[in-house]
Amino acid sequence: MLSQIKIRLKSLFHPQLAQPSGHEANGVRGDRGDQSAIDPADHMPATEHSSSTRLVRLLEEVLADVRYGGRGLVKRLGFTMIVVITIALGIGANTAVFSLVDAFLLRLLPVKEPQQLYFINIVQPTGRLMSNVPREVFEQIHDQSTSFSGLFAFDSTRLSVTSNGQSEIVDGDFVSGNYFDVLGVGAVAGRTFDAHDDRPDGDFVAVISYSYWERRFAKDPTIVGRTVLLGDVPVSIIGVTPPGFFGRTVAGRAAKGGPADLVLPMFMQPRLALRDHTTFQIMGRLKPEVRPEAARDELAVIYQQAMKQMAGSDLSEQAARNIRQQQIALLPGLRGSSDADDSFAFELRLLLAVVGIVLLLACVNVANLLLARAAGRRKEVAIRLALGASRARLIRQLLTENVLLAVLGGALGLLLANWGVAILLSILSYGQQQAPINLTPNAKVLAFTVAVTLLTGICFGLAPALATTRVNLVPGLKGNESGNESGNWRRVSKLLVISQVSLSLVLLIGAGLLVRTLGQLHSVDTGFEREKVLTMWAYPSLMGYDYAKEMRLYHDILEEMNQLPGVEAASLSRLSLTRRADFSMVSPGFFETMGIDLLQGHDFTAADTDKSPRVAIISESMARRLFPNGDALGQHLPKEYPVAERLGLPQPQAPVDVQVIGIVKDIKYNLRQQGWEGCVYIPYTQALPQSLGQMKFLIRTRGNPASLISIVRTELQKVDQRLALREIQTQMDELDGFFGEERSLSTLLSIFGGMALVLASIGLYGTMAHSVTRRTQEIGIRMALGAQRRTILWIVLRETLVMVASGIVIGLAVATAATRLISSMLFGVKSTDPLAISVAIAVMLTVALLAGYLPSRRAMKVDPMQALRYE
Repeated sequence: MLSQIKIRLKSLFHPQLAQPSGHEANGVRGDRGDQSAIDPADHMPATEHSSSTRLVRLLEEVLADVRYGGRGLVKRLGFTMIVVITIALGIGANTAVFSLVDAFLLRLLPVKEPQQLYFINIVQPTGRLMSNVPREVFEQIHDQSTSFSGLFAFDSTRLSVTSNGQSEIVDGDFVSGNYFDVLGVGAVAGRTFDAHDDRPDGDFVAVISYSYWERRFAKDPTIVGRTVLLGDVPVSIIGVTPPGFFGRTVAGRAAKGGPADLVLPMFMQPRLALRDHTTFQIMGRLKPEVRPEAARDELAVIYQQAMKQMAGSDLSEQAARNIRQQQIALLPGLRGSSDADDSFAFELRLLLAVVGIVLLLACVNVANLLLARAAGRRKEVAIRLALGASRARLIRQLLTENVLLAVLGGALGLLLANWGVAILLSILSYGQQQAPINLTPNAKVLAFTVAVTLLTGICFGLAPALATTRVNLVPGLKGNESGNESGNWRRVSKLLVISQVSLSLVLLIGAGLLVRTLGQLHSVDTGFEREKVLTMWAYPSLMGYDYAKEMRLYHDILEEMNQLPGVEAASLSRLSLTRRADFSMVSPGFFETMGIDLLQGHDFTAADTDKSPRVAIISESMARRLFPNGDALGQHLPKEYPVAERLGLPQPQAPVDVQVIGIVKDIKYNLRQQGWEGCVYIPYTQALPQSLGQMKFLIRTRGNPASLISIVRTELQKVDQRLALREIQTQMDELDGFFGEERSLSTLLSIFGGMALVLASIGLYGTMAHSVTRRTQEIGIRMALGAQRRTILWIVLRETLVMVASGIVIGLAVATAATRLISSMLFGVKSTDPLAISVAIAVMLTVALLAGYLPSRRAMKVDPMQALRYE
């Protein structure tokens, strides 16, 4: 059978080597001629001979269909290009979005057998999950557990790295020595850690990520052995991780920032004297034969015993009861951290639905074009049927042509997707750190593209193929189209256009609602200056600064900043104004810098130090809450207010005395919240050392704050050339970052809504242009009988308006249900917002009327005498 297939295929591509195979024309195959004297098929069993012959004949027919269809597409090159580009837009959009879905939602961790990995969390009596445990607890779990083949600890942090005299703040991880071994990850250069690297007397070493090696060191092959400074501590680089490895996340996004650029042994954490890093998270590889439930119960016993042992004799009955109520939860780690790469989950699922609509519109558009083309092929089809070709055979040939169109569109769409996926990712990442993930199409993406391509070819090609082959032979051979056939085509074509209009309107309304939401958010009165403030974070604690040196650094920087030309005021804050906080540490001049009105009292001064009486400034709503019966100015904060807890003080025997010296206007942290936020401000100089370590600089300028970024960098280098800054941006940019989800979705919906609108207008134009062509004789008769040109214009435009109006009515009904998907993202507008809906309808009508006017204008110019002779 195989030899028979080879011979037949050879004869297809080398006809001179084959015997005549009979008459074949227009899809009709005649009897085959005599074969050569010796035919390998003669020596086959009858059944195998028959099946091989059928298979070979099928292959011949398919190849013939492909050749015939290819010649036809080349002859109609303009039509082919329109169809291929239309399909490419739909398939390209779907492939690009699926590439992101695959990267963020479907991929597994690029480690050994990721399905065996679990995050270990503590379940509090309240049901809240806690992921961090003290190092001593981890060590006991690591030493006593028998359910896991390996357990490792990790903790994310930020580090100040200096190399070749240049400093920067990067994301890092402290991990136990078996981190890479448990994950099963090697190094592309150098080596990873082993147990000897995580010892108190070990060397200071680090493993860097591939992206950091590429970004900072230009993939220097001599990187292994290079020494960098972490603060003022020299650390030797011993290896580089593989390019696709991002730690415990799949796509290079972490809950506390980006993927770790540096990975350090856990013992270095106290040696680097970093503050606020005393606990670790745990991840383990479960043994294949152990059930998660059994491992969970074992870990609960070990954890409770470890916590009691840490408490020692100071353990109270209440604390012991609380420990007994704590349980263990094992969260699957095969796709990485659950709070990291799911940050795009909602947007990506919504986008999948949106690009699915775009692909559906593309299919509808192509089906409409093919239906219009089918009307011109009825005579050709009638001739083939009259010569004996079966309808099934013709349908298969037409489907082959359509699938060939889809394949061409899919190939172009894959190229567009490869270019567009980076744009989609940058839009989705608005206001966030963009993931350094490789988005080159993989086998899964290619399989998706192939499947969508074939499905698309069948979807848009089946109905036209059925319609094309449903002809009456006698009228078809004469080239006449019956009234029923013409009416059926027009009805189907109109239904397709109506569906395009309705789906396009849904996308336009969704985009309009999100654009309106952004406008409403930007118009909210926040109570502080947003336009002329430059912000940046500094991390002195990462450079080994002690408390006294840190205080001197802040003082020197503020003096330097206040002397810069164009600067009106400079100050410090421990917290961001775009994140909710009812307690903040600030410097003198903070309220002037941020444009927050001081209503009563006075601002902080340089005299407010850790040696002077504690003072505070409170907002007006906090004043009403803490002092409902009188004037707050000059009063002391009530003893029930948790001052000690906010300051990080050990619980004192007597309440901490803090006097209110001023009252300021409320500000709004959460712009979606209707009310104002109350806040207590204290001087940062009266905070405990462990509560500082990093501060945010705020610089108010007379002009554009972004123009001072380079100047500020230069001046800060004069204070300390190792000082690295992070997140240097204007206050407006920072605020915009918190609208990232709304801005990303509104941008993407606008883009895809525009694509849908273009597709709908092309479909409408094609339908009306074909309708005018088919009605040329009718138009000529009307004009010969005295019809005015404006009457002809109205006849054609009326048909356009009926279709568009029907699509709008259906679209409004669908939009009412569909916009509920984004209702949680709306602010200041309802899903039935009349302005957004009106604008969407106006845009739809304008584009639709333009698409309908062009064929109408052509109808007005019809010559009655020529039209009467038109067939």
